[in-house]
Order: sequence, then C-alpha cells, then structure tokens
Amino acid sequence: METPVGGECARDGDAVPQSSVHHPHGAFASTKVLDDDDFYRETNALAHSLDPSVGTSGVRYLEKSHLLEDVYAYNDFSHDGTAPGAKKRSAVTPDMDKPYLISECNGHMFPTKSFDPWEKRQEHALRHARACRTTAASDGEISGCFGWVMFDYPTHKDFGSGDRVCYHGVMDAFRNPKLAAALYASQGDKTPVLEIGSPMDIGDYPAGNIGDIWAFTNAEEVALYKNDRFVASFRTKGWDGLPHGPVAIDDTIGELLETQEHFPHDKAELLRKCLVSAGKNGRPGCRSRTRRAWRGPWRATGSRWTTAWRSSGKYVGNWGGAATRWRFDARTGGKTVASVTRASGAALHMEVRVSKTALCEGDTWDAAAVRVRILDEHGTPAPMRSSVRFSLTGAAALIGPDTVTAEGGMTGTYVRHHGRERGRPFSAFPPPVCRRKRCASRYKDKTSNRSEEYGTLMARGTGKRSDCHRQHADAAGREPHRLRPAGRYA
Repeated sequence: METPVGGECARDGDAVPQSSVHHPHGAFASTKVLDDDDFYRETNALAHSLDPSVGTSGVRYLEKSHLLEDVYAYNDFSHDGTAPGAKKRSAVTPDMDKPYLISECNGHMFPTKSFDPWEKRQEHALRHARACRTTAASDGEISGCFGWVMFDYPTHKDFGSGDRVCYHGVMDAFRNPKLAAALYASQGDKTPVLEIGSPMDIGDYPAGNIGDIWAFTNAEEVALYKNDRFVASFRTKGWDGLPHGPVAIDDTIGELLETQEHFPHDKAELLRKCLVSAGKNGRPGCRSRTRRAWRGPWRATGSRWTTAWRSSGKYVGNWGGAATRWRFDARTGGKTVASVTRASGAALHMEVRVSKTALCEGDTWDAAAVRVRILDEHGTPAPMRSSVRFSLTGAAALIGPDTVTAEGGMTGTYVRHHGRERGRPFSAFPPPVCRRKRCASRYKDKTSNRSEEYGTLMARGTGKRSDCHRQHADAAGREPHRLRPAGRYA
C-alpha cells in the first residue's frame, strides 16, 4: 500500500536520476533504504524508466531480504578487529546470480577521533584495510565496498562524546586526513604515499612499549634507519588482493647489534629476537618467557647473558637516553620516493592549504575550504589542542567563528566572497607565524597596485613562545606567496 509520504517521495524522486544522467560518477541509482516492497517497486521502476542505462541498488541491514533492485547492497558491520573483514556473499544475498555490494563497512564499529591515541588511529586504518582486502580477495564475489565514511560530520545525540559529531570518517570535518586516509591514498600509483602509524615516542604508549608499527605506502619496500644507521627493510605480506597492503615494521633492531655492537651474527640473532619481543611485550614479559628461551643458547656461545641484557637498554625503551631519530624511506626500484622522520620536535609551524587560491563571484558567491595543520619540524601533527585565530581583509568573509580549536593538530574554516564587486579575486597569503597574542603581521599584494582587490588570510597561534620576536623579525619584509592548493588527500 502506498503511503502519502511514500507517494510524495516517489514523485519527487524523478529529479534525482534526471539530474545525474550521463554523469560518470553515477554508478547506479539507490532506490531503497528500508524494507517496503510496494514502495520500492515503484521507486525502482521509476529509476529504470528515467534512465535505463543506470542500474539500481539500495541500502539494507538485513540478510537475505527481498531483492527488487539490480544490485544487492548490504551494510556489513561484522568486522570487530578479529572476525574476517566481511561476511561471505552466500551468507548475505538471496540471489547469487546478481551482483553483491557492501554499501557500508566499519563506521560505528570503531569511531576514531583525530586526537585519539596513536594505537587506536592505527587500528582504525587497519580495519579499513582488512575490509578492503576481504573484498578484493573475493575473486569477484563481492563487487566492492564503501568504507563508512569519508569525513566526520555533525549529527545527533547518539554520536560523539557529548558533542554530537560522528567520528566515523577517515578525514576530519575539514577534510584533514586521519591515518586511515593513507590506506586509501596508497592504493594508487600516481603520487608516492608514505604514512607511519606511530610517532615512535615511548611516552605515548603504556609502559613505553610501542608494539606493532605499520606503514601505509604504495612503494615496493620501506627502509628503516635509526640515527641515520640502517636497521632493516620491510615489504608488505599477507594482504592479497590489495594493490599495496600495509607494511609491518616488526623489527627496530635489525643489523644494529652487528654493525654497532659488533656481535657475531649468531649471537646478534639470539639477542635481537629477545629484544624485539621485549620491545613489543615489555621487558618484564620477556624475562618471564622469551628470556628463558634464549638464555641457554646464549651461554653456549661463551658470553655472559647479564652483560648483554644490561647493555640492551638503548634498544628497548631508551628511557633517559639520547633522543632517537627514526627515518622511514619508501623505495621503489631502488630509489627513495618518499621519506618520513619521527623524532622529538622542538618547534611547531602551521601548514595552511586552501581548495582554491582565488574567489570569483559569478551567478552566486564563491567559497573556499581552508585546512590547517599544526606540525613539528618533521611534519608530524602536534596532537595537543591549541587555539587558532583567523583574520581576513578585503572582499571576503569567514563562514564560522574566527577562533577554533585544533583537535589532533588539525582544524579549518571556510571563506566566501564578500560580493561587493563581481569577478574580483580573493587571494590568500600565509603570514609569518608569530605567537605573540597581540601581534599580527599584514602584507600588501606587491604584484598589483590595486591591493584593495585582494584579501589576506592569516592563521596564527594564540599561545606565546619565547622565540616570538626572532621569528617575527626573520619574516619581516618577506614577499607574500599564494597558498598551494589542497594536497594529496584533497
């Protein structure tokens, strides 16, 4: 029976297929949300009559429900970190002769904020990888899967930590990438990608045990260096079906016991295995299990175990020792195509990216997204919360507040054209990052005598720094330059 609401939806639904005719992004028309056979027979027939070239599908959470569309789509939230990445097709669809698509996966099963602990953000990325791997390795049984969801968004009371924000995205609300975004970016080959799932900072982990480290890259291998000394190289394994699976960095000692401590190979291998276990499980755990397993063979080599064990502190934990600098090099064909450094940061800076560098009003006002990340000198986001203040001059206005909080070292805003004169551009220029609370440097556009046509976007921290005056003096007189467009995760 057709309800008044259903009839209205069906009549209004003819605008959707018509507006997407011949659009390459329109894979199929979604004509189903819940089970109502009469209503969805009508929407399915309407979609086919308006555009026969496009198939139909719909979202459902029920297994073996009625299939009225061309493609059986199902929200598969079965993966909990230990179960397979997705259910088998035969357990879900009632018709094995029609295509099967996973319309949603992950999502509410593992909501992850950009400022969550590193191990949770890494697991978030791995859960997306497992779902994609199961789909890709299904030999065509599963047509594809959509990871829920691209970015965080405001919603209702059942989401978030009292803020009503859905933190299911692989990006934050301003499209700044979380670690999981690197999993999807690394499946392409056009741009080199390398992201590391750990800051390599023992202070971020319980008992200082970093545990498993994963790299997300589209390179052939990842080479690890400790204080510029080669440790080992790693390749992906166990991710059949993915073009570029995550890479496990499971050994932070590698050749160092031989090259730096000058142990013979057999002794170095015995101690390396024990220390790698201690690094993952903690030294007390290693004492009670792994240490006993290797103590006998070690003594058989004619060396004292206690001497070697005590000298191992710099390889496990390194509490109170000199700061360690880790470097990860992504290599393809023997050449380094990307590199990431993890080390103690001493200074912070802002990375500001915009979706466009000029706003031009046409039939309506124009707008641009502004993405801000607070990074250390090695490019690692600073997870602590800090305030960022935006300032505009010229024919432009902020959409939103002028002061925001950087969560997980990331935030953003939106800018729109003021509408005073049609066709006039708005250009964004990064100012010197001065952290004096009342200091604001403004630039004039030196490329044009009509500076009133341009606006200057300024993002500056509101916290004080001891080197504020020096940074401001160094930046004085620097010519403005246009912000580069949004980068690889745009």
